[in-house]
Amino acid sequence: MLFRNTLAIIVFGIFDVITKNIYISFSAMLLTNMLVIFLYDFRLTKMKKEDLKLQYENVKTIVKECMPLGISTLVSMYVINAVKYAIDMYGDNTMQTYFNVLYMPTFVINLVSIFIMKPFLKPFGEYWNQGEYKKFIKTIGLIILFLTGVTAVIEIAALTLGIPILGWLYGIDLQAHRLELFLLILSGLFYAASTVIFYALGTIRRQKNTTIAYVISAVFAFFISNVLVKTQGILGATMASTSIMVVLFFILFIFFVIGYQKEKRLKKEGNQ
Repeated sequence: MLFRNTLAIIVFGIFDVITKNIYISFSAMLLTNMLVIFLYDFRLTKMKKEDLKLQYENVKTIVKECMPLGISTLVSMYVINAVKYAIDMYGDNTMQTYFNVLYMPTFVINLVSIFIMKPFLKPFGEYWNQGEYKKFIKTIGLIILFLTGVTAVIEIAALTLGIPILGWLYGIDLQAHRLELFLLILSGLFYAASTVIFYALGTIRRQKNTTIAYVISAVFAFFISNVLVKTQGILGATMASTSIMVVLFFILFIFFVIGYQKEKRLKKEGNQ
């Protein structure tokens, strides 16, 4: 995955410099991803030709099981960008620029969460299927604890070095926006933790709950973003972003606790 993504970004950069055309650059990146998948990733899986036969019942089952996760991912795009849409409606280009610059450190937390979570997807499934529930819960807790530590380090670095560096890099004065930066980084922690719970819900086969959680969060995001951005400006935008992620996390967490207890009980009853 790292090889494919790195190569795709390099190809995108090269074509963007040469052609100055975003559509051609994205097409080249897409083609690169497809070629790496078929020429490199498939070889790593050691799949045989007979393994590639299309079995419609299996496809139907996979689509049915994964559809809620797909919908959740789609809705999450709005949840993440709801504040930016509100700024487009009630703010101006200056506010959008400041918000995007302040949001930069949050991407680091999100990237860390992705790199941490991917290797744990298989152990998640193994712990759950083998009935090692304590290990399953402990792993979730340790990942969130690690992300909390990473966030604390980023908060300190951003508030001491981040403000002058980002200000110098983008040529703007951010000294008056320390609170906004703090809140946005905090929102990154809750979003990263939400991602962990998202995968955990998928592991215990509670995919539909993720869709419900994201839809509720999207509705909340629509109203809170418009109200706070309109009345409080950039501070309202950061408050809205943080509150959205907090709400998303706690809704997912509540669904996980309820679903975990129910599915755990059903598994134990089925084994008796």
